[in-house]
Amino acid sequence: MNIPNIDVIVPVYRVEPYLNKCVDSLLDQTYDDYIVTLVDDGSPDKCPIICDEYAMKYPQKVRVFHKTNGGLSDARNYAVKRSESEFVIFVDSDDWVSSNFISNLVGGLTSTDIDMVVSPYYRAFETSDGVSISFSMPVIDSCEMSAEEALIGLCREKYYGSHAWSKLIRRNLVQAYLYPVGKYFEDSYTTYKHIANSRKVSYVCTPGYYYLQRKGSIIRSKFQRKHLDFVYATQEMVDFLISNRYSDRIISFGVYKLLRSAHATFIHARKEPNFDEIYNEIYIILSQYEKYFVMIHQSFKDFIIQKTMMFNRKLYHFLLLCRS
Repeated sequence: MNIPNIDVIVPVYRVEPYLNKCVDSLLDQTYDDYIVTLVDDGSPDKCPIICDEYAMKYPQKVRVFHKTNGGLSDARNYAVKRSESEFVIFVDSDDWVSSNFISNLVGGLTSTDIDMVVSPYYRAFETSDGVSISFSMPVIDSCEMSAEEALIGLCREKYYGSHAWSKLIRRNLVQAYLYPVGKYFEDSYTTYKHIANSRKVSYVCTPGYYYLQRKGSIIRSKFQRKHLDFVYATQEMVDFLISNRYSDRIISFGVYKLLRSAHATFIHARKEPNFDEIYNEIYIILSQYEKYFVMIHQSFKDFIIQKTMMFNRKLYHFLLLCRS
């Protein structure tokens, strides 16, 4: 088999009801120079059999690795270390893509200096009637960005997010900064490193990735201590920006993302009996970066949330509990 230009890496674990839709969408692409790598991460259901069936039916397009369970990061890293393609794309096995998904990302390779291509995405919600699709991200014209511009975009999370998926990444960049094993929100620990070490990042405005918000996912599961990784990952990014002497302007965008990560975590934990303990732990983190608060460019709504979160805990918690 010739080495394809793109390796589409799909970690697989307990997604039997979703796997066929995911893989079928990846096989129905207008772009041809790619391979689909299915990484069976010790899945206890019929997923390993389904993976093997695809590899047998499409031997030139699908390959399968079977490994003991190590988690999402471990599965991604396992495939990246064995890939020989120039670029990789990550797809979660309960999501799916449009038929021009890969070609749109490849279209972002407008110069040889592009190391990453990022794009917006759809959200899909499971309902009693099936799946509801929404697209609430604003778009801008496709463009090339410096690494610093792309980091600001990442911190704003307006046009694209921190997720590993919906991106085309040069493989040697991922190999240099692998995903942390055993962490929640592993891409929040990693994507900023891929961007910061890129020569240029390309943004393409056409969404082609469908991100399924299903019951049992990390973000929709009952709060547990590991969910604090969302805050710790963002703090790590801010410390990275500071230690690498980025401008105060860029650092302030990182602090803005840290405040938003804290707010999202507080929303998740708002009904926990130890909310005060969680609040105090996060508050200590946020207070380290208070000097950047006045530099943050944010909406009035975000400003009010920040002020209440930092300076009136009781009112803030009360408002959180008033959420539906």
